[in-house]
Amino acid sequence: MRTNKNLEIETPALFSAEAESSSQGPVECLGLTFPNDEERRKHFLDKLAEKLKDPEFRKIEGFPIGTDESILALSDPPYYTACPNPWLPDLIKMNGIPYDPMEPYHRHPFAVDVNEGKQDSICMAHTYHTKVPYRAIMRYLLHYTKPGDLILDSFCGTGMAGLAAQLCGSPEQSFRQTIDAEWQAAGRGVPLWGRRLAVLFDLSPFATFLARNFNSNLGAGDFSREAKALLAESENELGWVYETDFPATHSTGKIQYVIWSESVFCECGQELLLWDPGNPIKLLHDPLISFHCPSCNAEVSKAGATRVTSTISDPFLNENIQQNKGTPVLVEAVGSNRVVKKAPTHFDKDLISRIDREEFLHFVPIQPMMFRGRGWGDMFRSGYHFGVSHAHHFPSVSI
Repeated sequence: MRTNKNLEIETPALFSAEAESSSQGPVECLGLTFPNDEERRKHFLDKLAEKLKDPEFRKIEGFPIGTDESILALSDPPYYTACPNPWLPDLIKMNGIPYDPMEPYHRHPFAVDVNEGKQDSICMAHTYHTKVPYRAIMRYLLHYTKPGDLILDSFCGTGMAGLAAQLCGSPEQSFRQTIDAEWQAAGRGVPLWGRRLAVLFDLSPFATFLARNFNSNLGAGDFSREAKALLAESENELGWVYETDFPATHSTGKIQYVIWSESVFCECGQELLLWDPGNPIKLLHDPLISFHCPSCNAEVSKAGATRVTSTISDPFLNENIQQNKGTPVLVEAVGSNRVVKKAPTHFDKDLISRIDREEFLHFVPIQPMMFRGRGWGDMFRSGYHFGVSHAHHFPSVSI
């Protein structure tokens, strides 16, 4: 049965408590009992739908811009909601411990070197620029808190504090033995193992989305089933995008990757590829390398030559834009249990043309990038990102 779940909150607009996924048997949540988890979810979604109709609720600072339907579709209340979570007071009422000045609390400062990496399978499930290893956080929780304590993380990122709070109740055996040995060596006895509760905030909706999933106790069987279904759905809808042919064997395969090259003009007007499959080291990394034009034998340098551009009709900005011209020059594909590298064929070029003609059926972000002078941020490289001003331009950037 569900009791005392980890909770996540997003600011603005998200609070979540994610726990074990179980669709069978009675489920207890915030003092209420439901026949199964689907009934729990339906009950709280109905309550959230009523709350969303309250104008005062929507006046909360930072309330997300979105329809009721979108917010409800993202939410799994009361554990995770895509708006300020109205069940936070209930959580605190049920699990919070009122401050009692008569109850002594004392901990020596945690003055121990902590060395934990982020290369384990959990941390690597999704990288994040400010991720803190959950095992490091566990050491602090074991030192400063006891089982059942309610922990607040106002800058949760991907929710590693919530994960640490949960794993204090079910640590890996080797990690538990290491911590027990460290405590005994330091003369501190043994730590109080047991699950803590966590309330997690972050300004980033994406961060809290990741935090929710990191803190979701999804069974391996459920994960495998859903992953296979997603892969099958993707293959059914988009598998044709990765098809290629092997003319020598009259067979087909699946594309692993395609290398696209930009081009520069020689002074004679000839377009010259910057990446030649016959000489793949030519100009990729060294802008000072020069080479001779096969048409007029003039010396051409990457740094001094004019790049070839093309005009593209942008259906999202509803205008024509100029970008560096890209040409596919190498295809790596798998077929008949072997890996093949080949020059693009007519089949590949026809496929690219077909993809270009396809209508966009799903949401595409068209946000402008953050310009700083003529470039934008640390990702800008002069020349390479010519004509790339919005997020949706990235798929068309050549290598």
